[in-house]
Amino acid sequence: MLRKKRRLRFPWFLLGFLLLGLLSVGLYGSGVDTGDPVRRARVQTSGETFNFLSWELQAFYKKMETAALKAERFLDEKSQVELVRAYADQVNIVEAHSKELRDASSQPHLADRELAVASAKNQLDESRHKLERLAYLAEPILQNQTESTLRKLGFGTLGQVFPPVLYHVSELPLNLILSPRHIIRSEEQISLKATLDSLEQDTLEKRVESVSGLSALIEPIGGMGAYPSMVMQTSDLNWLTEVIAHEWVHNWLTLRPLGIRYFDNGALRTMNETSASLAGKEVGRALIRRYYPDLQLWPAPQLESYHLRNVERIRQPAPFKFRLEMRETRINTDALLAAGNIAAAEQYMEARRAIFWENGYHLRKLNQAYFAFYGAYDDEPGGGAAGHDPVGPAVRELRMQSPSLQSFLRRIARLTSYEDLQELLALEEEAGFGNIH
Repeated sequence: MLRKKRRLRFPWFLLGFLLLGLLSVGLYGSGVDTGDPVRRARVQTSGETFNFLSWELQAFYKKMETAALKAERFLDEKSQVELVRAYADQVNIVEAHSKELRDASSQPHLADRELAVASAKNQLDESRHKLERLAYLAEPILQNQTESTLRKLGFGTLGQVFPPVLYHVSELPLNLILSPRHIIRSEEQISLKATLDSLEQDTLEKRVESVSGLSALIEPIGGMGAYPSMVMQTSDLNWLTEVIAHEWVHNWLTLRPLGIRYFDNGALRTMNETSASLAGKEVGRALIRRYYPDLQLWPAPQLESYHLRNVERIRQPAPFKFRLEMRETRINTDALLAAGNIAAAEQYMEARRAIFWENGYHLRKLNQAYFAFYGAYDDEPGGGAAGHDPVGPAVRELRMQSPSLQSFLRRIARLTSYEDLQELLALEEEAGFGNIH
């Protein structure tokens, strides 16, 4: 009887977090109107925006269903790990059958095309059905593993992680980023239907730019801090666990000053995203180390001597380094825009895009909106799309000065501006705590 009562109460407990889900969508979804150009842009996206309310209700229903059954609790830890591995393998099988179907339907001069298409379609349907059954258990298992990892890192209160880790693999919305042309700044982000193909995206971008005068870019995303979090389907467990943790951090920050002010300005957005990226990597790596140790990503051993590395550089051209090249592009673009040379900056970015393309990085578009979006993710040294922006390095410095991930997140979560972060770092330096690792 006690077991039945717990099963009945828990779904209603989950319903209590629906408000958090809708609040998260407000913060990390489409945002609010911020001026006439943005309103004109929004008019052009009418009918193409993503329906968050419908997604939230469907996702919550599925989560209540799995929470009520708790089927994963009947598996021991070893069986749970094996099931998640089987899920990742099945994702690869589904992707392979999807390719077979595309090939069967489009390969020129294929004999018995109808038979080949029917066979491929049948295999794809069967593999997808199996994936759905595995996902039904894999998602709550990964949620529990993430919560266990978070508790070990100090985030539990009376043995509970709040908010609970909830995510759902889903087809994610596309993200329309808007930036002024004269300066790189995220003016607005609008979530669009995932079904827009590349031609439709390009057409919509041009239409938005023509009526608003803003720089526009539509980009896919890997996750979104709604509640439950939206996560893209993947077989890469390193990436998946990192994104689950990253989006949970956004949910956690939503209840605190830094997260509430996510859209106030570019600096606060960078503080949010860089913090979530740093934390997502730490939590994800700790989870992999605990449950899937053979999947750990070890850095390549540096066995060559300095002399041999120099000889190798002489023999072969230096490899193209994406982050360094992107940092140079951002810095030069910022300089041209600061001088008022908008047309020259846009011509320069297009010329640089061609160079990236030639080196294997097929960027569909490189413009102000691109830098406004990707420049906020500054968790790795070198700048990349962030260029000279000092916000990301300051966040990384605070993490290095913090004795734990929990301490870092609690300290940065209460800040409400980049100036607050600078003051906190200055106080640390005065107190003699600089460069604590």
